[in-house]
Amino acid sequence: MTKHQKRLSVPKSWPVERKTEVFTVKAGAGPHGEEGVPLVVLLRDVLGYVDSKKEARYALSEDSILINGEPINDEQRPIGIFDIIASVSYTHL
Repeated sequence: MTKHQKRLSVPKSWPVERKTEVFTVKAGAGPHGEEGVPLVVLLRDVLGYVDSKKEARYALSEDSILINGEPINDEQRPIGIFDIIASVSYTHL
């Protein structure tokens, strides 16, 4: 199975631009099914917290993104309408 999906074939509920790039992240298995938007798409395209998929992977590996109060490392996890997203920044003293 492939980890990518063409932007033209994503569901209309995903808020991504269709004709800017060729590929986007494919949603993985999770609690919301096809209605959910992958976490990377949400962080990069919708919220603008990160500029690239590489930055999103780094933020997820540092446990700085919490979904419903728990750190998530899966970049393909679908995020649904009632999920709570928190961004935690750690400062090293």
